[in-house]
Amino acid sequence: MRNATLICYLFSLLSFGIGYSKTLVYKNAIIEQVNTYDYTINSSLATSFFVLTIFFAVAGLAIYTLRIMEYKVHNEPNISDRVGNRKETISCKTQSVYSCDN
Repeated sequence: MRNATLICYLFSLLSFGIGYSKTLVYKNAIIEQVNTYDYTINSSLATSFFVLTIFFAVAGLAIYTLRIMEYKVHNEPNISDRVGNRKETISCKTQSVYSCDN
């Protein structure tokens, strides 16, 4: 599970980088003449890569959160065990007191 979270975050960074590189086309358009067709394609690609960035970041966070919740559920002590041990401790103390009095 830890690897899945790391992979999601790495894909998120990768897709952000690719999306950002698609937006750099607009800076080059000031120097060079670029068609409207190129603007449309690059803006659509940049938007899709930014959406993938958000998707992978949320997926990584969800996997990480589920992993922590699963860890807490499996490692939390059972309440009935605690109550049962407490009753046994109390009964042992009372027995020792009675045995001391006799």
